[in-house]
Amino acid sequence: MTRIAVIEDEVPIGAMLEIMLDELGCVHAGTARTLTEAMSLADSITAEDVDAVLLDYRLKGEASAPAAQRLQNR
Repeated sequence: MTRIAVIEDEVPIGAMLEIMLDELGCVHAGTARTLTEAMSLADSITAEDVDAVLLDYRLKGEASAPAAQRLQNR
């Protein structure tokens, strides 16, 4: 099964994404709603924990590029 983490600040959108991923047979591998949470998630997950990350470009008005870079580096 594909394991996907969702980084999205809008609760309804994040919930909808999780439902859609579940319907597609994916495993939910983590959630973050702020840049701080996204950075923490990026520090805590490994390639064995997650196959992909859905990352919103802006999290509460902050660009999510630092989290994307940290995920890419790991």
